[in-house]
Amino acid sequence: MLYVLAIFGLASSTAASADLIWQKCLGGSAWDYAESIQQTTDDGYIVAGRTASNNGNVTDNHGNWDYWVV
Repeated sequence: MLYVLAIFGLASSTAASADLIWQKCLGGSAWDYAESIQQTTDDGYIVAGRTASNNGNVTDNHGNWDYWVV
């Protein structure tokens, strides 16, 4: 299972819905979870999560769950 990181923004202050600005799929074929997403001071984002995958973006798994910071 892959999880998707996506950033949405408003086209205007009166917009009824958000526009997709950026997205990235990370993970592999097993369970992958983004547990926390925070905006950084440089207007980027940091994501902490865990994975049980051993393929895709996950090059090595060291047990039941490995933790990721992206």
